[in-house]
Amino acid sequence: MKKRNNMAQISKSFYALIIFLSLILVVTGIKLIKCTVSDDCPMNFRCPPNTFVRCISDLCTCRSLLDEQS
Repeated sequence: MKKRNNMAQISKSFYALIIFLSLILVVTGIKLIKCTVSDDCPMNFRCPPNTFVRCISDLCTCRSLLDEQS
């Protein structure tokens, strides 16, 4: 009986984690935009100051100016 309780607790924790992560993605507004080259990324892609948008691993991501130089 104790083993069944542990399994139920693990399942509940796992589902709670999924819901929590989903809420974080919705609240922060993270958008995953797929691309093949950097020109596929939209010009209005929101990046922090001193960063620019690049296509990395088939996703548009913001890169620092310092990352590009090294």
